[in-house]
Amino acid sequence: MKILHLSDSVLHPTGYANQSRLLCQTLQNAGNQVFTLGHNHHGMPIRNWEFEDGTKQTYTLLPSDGSPYARNAVNEYFARYKPEIFGILLDTFMLMQAQITDWQIPAKSYFWYPSDGGWFPKFCEQVLKKIDYPVAMAKFGQDQAKRLFDINAHYIPHGVKTQFFYPFSPEQKLQNRLKYSSGALHAFKNNQFFPLNIDLTNKFILGCVSRNQGRKNLPETIKAFCEFAKDKEDVLLVFHSDPVDNAAVCDLQALADRWGQGHKVLWTGMRIHNPYPDSRMRELYNLFDVFFLTTSGEGFGIPFVESMACGVPVLATDFTTTKELITDNDAGLGIKLMGENERCYPAEEKLRNGTITGTWEVDRGFADFYDSVDKLNKMYNDVQLRKKLGMNARNAAVKHYDWDNVVGKNWCKFLEEIHERP
Repeated sequence: MKILHLSDSVLHPTGYANQSRLLCQTLQNAGNQVFTLGHNHHGMPIRNWEFEDGTKQTYTLLPSDGSPYARNAVNEYFARYKPEIFGILLDTFMLMQAQITDWQIPAKSYFWYPSDGGWFPKFCEQVLKKIDYPVAMAKFGQDQAKRLFDINAHYIPHGVKTQFFYPFSPEQKLQNRLKYSSGALHAFKNNQFFPLNIDLTNKFILGCVSRNQGRKNLPETIKAFCEFAKDKEDVLLVFHSDPVDNAAVCDLQALADRWGQGHKVLWTGMRIHNPYPDSRMRELYNLFDVFFLTTSGEGFGIPFVESMACGVPVLATDFTTTKELITDNDAGLGIKLMGENERCYPAEEKLRNGTITGTWEVDRGFADFYDSVDKLNKMYNDVQLRKKLGMNARNAAVKHYDWDNVVGKNWCKFLEEIHERP
């Protein structure tokens, strides 16, 4: 099959890029001819290259033309390469902006789509109805499309290579912490990183891997951590995030400083234009005792399952996909929404305490500050709980989200089936 896949550039440090790399290489290895169009890739086409960590890519990366989400470039590549399958991995609202409803798609099409809030983005069901085969990356989004619009979406989750992301042994964990104690983590002052020498061996480390943008609700992560940490000298919060990301809604370090706990907030030194290779991400997850994120909603949550694959329990806002990934698998704890006494799932399609309505009229979940602090303390005080949740997390990642044995195989089977249909 000849396949054209539209998403973020596979060279970028995003979840969509991560999954596109895995998907495109899997399909190429299966004997297909794969082209991926990076809507934010500008330059020459690239074929057969290797990342710094030795990961080889043998499909073709195509550049965009600068039009919104490669709207004009898509038509050019339809004519040039004549794909039999055209696929998309983006937010539905992005393709509304690209006016996909006006496209003429001369191939069978799929859209691997998210839903990350209590309502589907306004009018974006039109995107799914334009596509031959909507594919939900989470059961939450699959259920929502059916309930709201009677759209029957296929379900294939995002995935992680669990043979690569795995829990370190106690000896490996100790050596990893010693390694990162010597200048691998940073303070952030006056818009600069300063490498730190800090003994991590006996610290309780909360970790957060997240784009520094509004939907992730990182200011609440900071505030809850600071309240939790104010009477503890053995705790740290390590951010793998760009503190000066253009999408940031506030200065996270300044917020932590204001709460008097800024010295306990550390950074990996990552910048949005300089991501970590997977080998360093595996080390980073294995530094953490708990993964912590007060997100306002995830369409899936790749850092969740990467953390789980490394045997690290997750504490996250109990909204959208947290139930199916984390709490249903007993792989962590969910944080209640502000003002709620019970778990909110599936999302009620009405206004209520605990949500705010954002762009595209999507309801976002707002993590309860006090429940966040209470559950941070629960994790901190109960080593056996962390061990149990961590083992469950690893088992769930292997069973449900392993790329090679579950996700990649499902994609190959699915695309073969739709290719053979008249």
